[in-house]
Amino acid sequence: MWKRHRSVSRVPPAVAASTFVPPPLLDFGNLPPYTGGVRTRTLSIAAAWLVMPLALAWAQQAPPVSAVPAATASQADCTGFIAGGKLPENIIVSDGADNDFESYIRQYAVGDSLYLCSRGKPQLSVGQQFSIVRRATELFRTARYAGEHWTIHGLGKPYEDAGRVQVTRLTPEGAVAEVMFTCGPIYPGDVAVAYQPRPIPIYVPTMLDRFASPSGKTQGAIVAARNNYGSLGDGDIVYLDFGESKGAKVGQKYRVY
Repeated sequence: MWKRHRSVSRVPPAVAASTFVPPPLLDFGNLPPYTGGVRTRTLSIAAAWLVMPLALAWAQQAPPVSAVPAATASQADCTGFIAGGKLPENIIVSDGADNDFESYIRQYAVGDSLYLCSRGKPQLSVGQQFSIVRRATELFRTARYAGEHWTIHGLGKPYEDAGRVQVTRLTPEGAVAEVMFTCGPIYPGDVAVAYQPRPIPIYVPTMLDRFASPSGKTQGAIVAARNNYGSLGDGDIVYLDFGESKGAKVGQKYRVY
């Protein structure tokens, strides 16, 4: 409870009962004179002048940005592509092992086996690797901008990457192949084409000059994106409307505006 006192203001009892004892007074007259202030300031200024050149030298000698791969191996093998024409379909996926339910959509994992059916007696050998691809007709059925279908059709035939297999055994009808890598589901009817490693260029990160003038070199447009994405960001795959015939090379960088 609060109590009313005549000699003190309204404060809690515990505080009102305490007694304030002032600290003892120091006698500065007997202290020796301090003579180190000028020297300390001199040393501080000298240290500051030494630190500044060291910081500038360190900033000027900063190591350059190291080059990094422009894509991972899985990204390079799953980009999809636009071929100049229809790919030969003399080797197709007919089915897979342990597919008792005869599922049309089958997600094969690494190590699973599937059956390749050959047409026209193509040359097959044990150890040969094939890329599994399919026409991307359904994928690009939805247009992201006016005229997209005609633009892609003018460039060629779009294909999706499904995976990569390696032949383990030959059969009278074709071959048995082991799945080495997958990008997604593998369907019966997918096409097997000879595997060709895709080069992964080296990329050196640099600052983007947003206001740079056009260089006058090769120019084109983004006609589509992998998986038919409608918006793009860092790491997405896009398809351009120019290639080697117009001077495009692996590792070149282009500004998007």
